[in-house]
Amino acid sequence: MLGRFLVAAAMFGGMVVSAQAQTLAVDIKARGFTKADVEKAIDVFRQNCQSLGGKGWSDISKVEAEVSEEYAPHRTAKGWKTTVFLKLRLSNDPKIIPAADRDAGVIAGQTLHYAIGGGTSPGYFATKRSSQLVCGLSVNDRGGDEFKAVPAFSFLER
Repeated sequence: MLGRFLVAAAMFGGMVVSAQAQTLAVDIKARGFTKADVEKAIDVFRQNCQSLGGKGWSDISKVEAEVSEEYAPHRTAKGWKTTVFLKLRLSNDPKIIPAADRDAGVIAGQTLHYAIGGGTSPGYFATKRSSQLVCGLSVNDRGGDEFKAVPAFSFLER
């Protein structure tokens, strides 16, 4: 492990996250990345995830990020060498984000999963139906990942 940080997450890149006590746990296993890189990635992610860019963020109770080398073929095919894996714990009683959806099922209390990368095709993968729905992506009925291109993640290419 190259670095491990706990940061009080009152603000990311000027975006107020919530009145509740959130912490950001960051685990960096890839060389050349800092806590600031992860915070910037979260800020860009929030700007590109429909519900989490604004008030919906207050429904998140826990934020974890891990930076590690990439090996999965569907992500290396996009030129990713390193990935920021983002895990967001949704409140059991969300006030903004719907607690359930007919396409995604129960959303309340879920841990949302996202894989963020730079490379030749920067963007993020939403890896669960609930994660896809929260970000306004098509919900994959087969359980597969959904990709959203986000050129602003190009700074993650290393």
